Amino acid sequence: MYKAIEVLQHQKAQLEDSVTLNNDVQLALWHNQHALVNFENTQHHTFSMYVAEGYHSYHKRRDGWVNGGKPGRFCLLPKESFSTWDIRGDLKFIHFYCNDHHLIELAEKTWDKSPQSILLDVRVFIDDLELKMLYQHFLLQADWKDSAVNMMQSTAST
Repeated sequence: MYKAIEVLQHQKAQLEDSVTLNNDVQLALWHNQHALVNFENTQHHTFSMYVAEGYHSYHKRRDGWVNGGKPGRFCLLPKESFSTWDIRGDLKFIHFYCNDHHLIELAEKTWDKSPQSILLDVRVFIDDLELKMLYQHFLLQADWKDSAVNMMQSTAST
């Protein structure tokens, strides 16, 4: 289990569903509302998509609080990042957790890139139609407990 799950549960987020795929990638579907969340991502990378609501989600930056949440928007929280969120309404979101090994292997296969050439920065409130469609089709519309779905998701995430 990835540490983010413990961190979010400790901060009162409600875990609706989760599954660990055959390649140690973990998926988690969350609900949160009216909470101040300090998210420390010490051991893995987190890719997040807003599923429902989130219009009143604020991310703390050096220059103040920024709002930009809405269904279909993404956040990338790389390993060893820390972020603070003020959730002022309802928010449903899905997380995709992976470790360095998985990300490096994926980069080498997909982009033929050396792991040393990959630099990940925190990115929040990103619009990406293709990624949104992948999340919706492969993650949100699937029964995570079905072994055939698990195998398909494991294959698709490698």
